[in-house]
Amino acid sequence: RLLVPCGDLTGANLKEFDLRGKDLTGARLRGADLAGVRLDGAALKAADLTEANLADANLSGADLTGAVLAEARLLNTVLDKTDLSGADLRGAALHHLNLRTTKLTSADLSKAKLFKVDLNGMDLRQVRLKGVDIAWSKLNGANLSGVDLSGGWFDQSDLSGVSLEKANLEHAKFVQADLSDSNLAGARFYKAELSRARFCRARMEATDFSEANLVASDLSNGNLAQA
Repeated sequence: RLLVPCGDLTGANLKEFDLRGKDLTGARLRGADLAGVRLDGAALKAADLTEANLADANLSGADLTGAVLAEARLLNTVLDKTDLSGADLRGAALHHLNLRTTKLTSADLSKAKLFKVDLNGMDLRQVRLKGVDIAWSKLNGANLSGVDLSGGWFDQSDLSGVSLEKANLEHAKFVQADLSDSNLAGARFYKAELSRARFCRARMEATDFSEANLVASDLSNGNLAQA
């Protein structure tokens, strides 16, 4: 059951295999079923995991730099100290994940669907997140300054203490999101959906809320200078 590096495993059923520490650099695993697979410490640089099923897999310490995981399923996947630098995760589903120790430098998560993920305190300034769906998640204290989040969904997420300074949030949705104590200075919320969101004590100097829906939002003690 040892896999050959760079082998073609398109659509293969590899459920519950033990591939810890294996060299799978450049492997073709498009559409493969890797549910529950042990891949901790594995080398998956530039591997093609498009539409692969990685539910319940263990990728702790794995190297996936430059890997393609577009439309892949990562549900309850272990990503402790996993390196996803430069990885393509466009349209991927990432549910119930702790990403606090995951390296995401220059990763592309455009239009990815993140549900109940923990990104608490992370520096996400170099991650592509346009159109991302991050609902019911923890982004408190994260740094998203200057990031293009246009068209994104953040409904009922915790963004307290987040930095969104000069971020592009056009047409984004923050229904019932918590943005208390956040830095929104210079951010652009043009036509954003902000109903029932909380902005308590937020910095909002020169923030653009033009044509945004702020119905029932809490702006108490926020700094609205020039907003």
